[in-house]
Amino acid sequence: MPQQTRDERRFETTHKLFTKDAFSCALLLALCLLVIWPVAEIGINDDWSYILTTQAFVHTHHFIYNGWATAMLGWQVFWGALFAQLLRPDFVGIRLATIPIALLTAILFHAILRNFGMNRAHALFGTLTLTLNPLFLSLSATFMTDIPALLVVLLCVYLCQRALAAQDDIHAVLWLAAAALTNLGLGTVRQVTWLGLLIIVPCCAWLMRRRRYVVPATIVLWIVGVISIKLLIAWFFRHPYSIPLRLFPKTFDAVMIWGLFKNLGQLTTTSLLLTLPLLVTGIAAQWPPKRRQMLGAFAVVLILGTFYVISKRIGVPALADSFWTGNILTPYGIMQGADLFHSSHRISPIWAMGMFILVVLCTISFVQAIYRPRTLPAVSATSPEISWYAMNVLLLPFLACYLVLLFPLAFIVLFDRYLLEIVAVLLIYMLRWHQERISPRIPAIATATLVVVALLGVAGTHDLFTMARAEVRLTNAMQQAGIPRTEIRGGFDYDTVTEVYTAGYLNDPHLVNPPGSFQPLRTDESGPCGDPFLVYLPAMNIKYEVASGPSPCTVPTDFPAQIYRTWLPPARRELYVVTRKPREGATPKP
Repeated sequence: MPQQTRDERRFETTHKLFTKDAFSCALLLALCLLVIWPVAEIGINDDWSYILTTQAFVHTHHFIYNGWATAMLGWQVFWGALFAQLLRPDFVGIRLATIPIALLTAILFHAILRNFGMNRAHALFGTLTLTLNPLFLSLSATFMTDIPALLVVLLCVYLCQRALAAQDDIHAVLWLAAAALTNLGLGTVRQVTWLGLLIIVPCCAWLMRRRRYVVPATIVLWIVGVISIKLLIAWFFRHPYSIPLRLFPKTFDAVMIWGLFKNLGQLTTTSLLLTLPLLVTGIAAQWPPKRRQMLGAFAVVLILGTFYVISKRIGVPALADSFWTGNILTPYGIMQGADLFHSSHRISPIWAMGMFILVVLCTISFVQAIYRPRTLPAVSATSPEISWYAMNVLLLPFLACYLVLLFPLAFIVLFDRYLLEIVAVLLIYMLRWHQERISPRIPAIATATLVVVALLGVAGTHDLFTMARAEVRLTNAMQQAGIPRTEIRGGFDYDTVTEVYTAGYLNDPHLVNPPGSFQPLRTDESGPCGDPFLVYLPAMNIKYEVASGPSPCTVPTDFPAQIYRTWLPPARRELYVVTRKPREGATPKP
């Protein structure tokens, strides 16, 4: 075999996939999900659409979309249908199908960290930081595509690690082919995961380019993959009520440019927030702080605090909310917002601003700790783990391409659930930096932060499902009292299902197949009491709404409220029924 150069030096072995530590991480995640008790016969966020498609597949053995999904869904529908047959074909039975996927994701990420050179402490801590943060926890309790998509990407990385570690050329090619073909098949869950085949596999082949058969095999795999992806996307777009996603907007203006910079800033701060348990190690590494560091921290707090006070005085009290991307983690709780039942239960803006300041200080401390003079022995060049160069080649092109695909969404809105892959890559780099440049051990303050973050995630997700069960009880009671479902506004997850049950699909403005399926409404729903989402619900004749707080646009009714208790304050909450005040000059719906 030719002499290996620096760019293709392989590591001699890989760590086992199924280990006691990996199973411990998966078991802890399973216990958290058990405590959350993700049981509610209603859609959660976008998973109502994917569950309805799965239910339709169970009965018809065909993919039937409903005017909302931009993801292909692919094998996730088959997986959900299996759970529908084994358990029950309702929202709860199908939603539970995500839990095994989440557990396998934890096991895979642990193995990847070990193969990238992390010691036992760092691999355990990194795996738990990813899987016990509120974003991963809450998505694991839904039937969304985010956790399955992360699993597909991590599987591709792991198989490429196995290819790099193969002792002979044939096995290297076989592992590389396994990475490409599994990514092609499993990537049907969400199109962006095909970056594994299109980017990660060729990068891995570049590292092994002097091995026999690798280059021609990679070329064949890539061409077959591109053709297959094109055919699969065409198959998806041929289905009625599938939603094609436009990569770039048709026009640009100043508002969109401002939204781009705002969303990119939110992407950065939210990603850092999700790695907070690791960022605090920077403070531990420089404790006790020197006088210069104390003055710097005081200056940061003073500047940001002054900025917050000024913004509040000029009428921007929600400035602290603008630092976070939102959708899953919001000031109102997990997957909750001001528009959901007129919610008034939210974290104080002062606490939100304090969290932002903490993230800034921890980030500065971590960067300073990394770039201070090295105090640890350098890693040996003959280390069995993959080198920094190989890790960069394997991960950075994927990360860059993933960000490019997010770029068009940044002109409109970015959701924090799109950040799972970014956070996973960030954790790999941050863990290795910490292990090699700061300490081979995880400080107690980092473990304590992880525990606090995990507890908040468990409590917030538990409260989400507690509220969902209260909503189900209230809307069921309204229907038992003789109110048709089409007259009940029960929130996004409830109303979309009502529309699909009634009309067969959601009236999404992005619908192009079949032509003319989108029906614009003549009603004027603008203004402070308007409801722009009503354009999606032409089949509904809303007379009653579910509310959790007062609104100037609604009037309470005598219908009995549903009281439920949460773990996060306020502990006692209620959902009640209201009617909407008639608006002056509003055109009645035809």
